[in-house]
Amino acid sequence: LTAAPSPETKHLQPSLLPQLIKAVSKNIRYFSDFKLFEMGAVFACHDESKQAAKTTEKLPEITKNIAGAFVGQDAKNLFLESKGVLENLHHLLHTDEIEFKKTGEMSWADKNAQLDLYQKDNKIGELGLLSSKAMRLLGLKKTRVMLFELSVDALIPAFSDKTAFNPLPEFPEVEYDFAVLVKESTSWSSIQQVVSQTDVMIKQVSFVDEYRGQQIPDGLKSIALKCKLGIADGTLTSEQVQSIIDQVIENLVKNLGAKFREE
Repeated sequence: LTAAPSPETKHLQPSLLPQLIKAVSKNIRYFSDFKLFEMGAVFACHDESKQAAKTTEKLPEITKNIAGAFVGQDAKNLFLESKGVLENLHHLLHTDEIEFKKTGEMSWADKNAQLDLYQKDNKIGELGLLSSKAMRLLGLKKTRVMLFELSVDALIPAFSDKTAFNPLPEFPEVEYDFAVLVKESTSWSSIQQVVSQTDVMIKQVSFVDEYRGQQIPDGLKSIALKCKLGIADGTLTSEQVQSIIDQVIENLVKNLGAKFREE
């Protein structure tokens, strides 16, 4: 800027991450585990094709971005938590699902913990664990920082030509929690699909927790989930609920090789 308010604001920011990292360094004095988020405008080099025909002024492209920082001690949990937030973002924003691709092109991120964010074939952002080298240069010690940034303007709205109205249930629905042991390679989406297709009385299937520990055999993981069951003309009895859950377990064992685990 030729007339900047102060020397510190002379340059337009091309990314939200530098300021977010500064905020992390200030907060880390007082907290060991926390999350920060920021939304704001970023500026990129101009695209000559978008300039007005009657002007030679070169203006920067302005886009609205959102960025987040997940700070803590366990790098693996930070990676999974931040990735999970982004995986579910499309439900809240009603956009296409975000896809993750590994390219290894982010110089600031750990090469084993970085992903590019895509919708269809369009790159919309990045997710990565701040590398040890970057941590040293920034003076951050005894912690790990997971960062993401994506373009809000680049998000693709979800298209649906089938808008349906579902009335609120007249009778109370029943929630049932249980856990199963599955192979490490088993995805949540495959579990959710098997459970959802078991019976029409299963209205919703939600992820609760994932656990690995001394009580879990090698090569397996424990997945806790919640089923919401109901019918339109009454309340399910405990016998009906148990019958449905028994069928769910049977299908999980048959299709995914799962083992039932009492919570």
